[in-house]
Amino acid sequence: MPGLGGGNPAPGQDDGRRPRAPPGRGDPGFFNDFVMPAAWAGTMDVGGRYSGTVSGVMNMMGSVAGASSVIVVGYLLTWTQGNWTLTFLISAAIYAAGALCWLFLDSHTPLERATA
Repeated sequence: MPGLGGGNPAPGQDDGRRPRAPPGRGDPGFFNDFVMPAAWAGTMDVGGRYSGTVSGVMNMMGSVAGASSVIVVGYLLTWTQGNWTLTFLISAAIYAAGALCWLFLDSHTPLERATA
């Protein structure tokens, strides 16, 4: 019976035969969620009246990337004979490119022009 550790056995039920999950394996998701308030606020600032559309497009592109990453990672692991290093380096490069894109986002200029 799994415990609260996301796959680790409940206290007192570890028989020592299966590997335990490493501590901190949820940290990337935890730290990734720090960006979410700024991302959603950016869509509201840029989108204005159309913030729902802008946030929907942002969410859809993230979902498409997440769904396609399963195929890409599979091919990468096949190509590199199971070496995960390249996969993590590509993920880090994608995060760095995203951070660089945020530097050039002008959230003070909305998509919609002000009417007189």
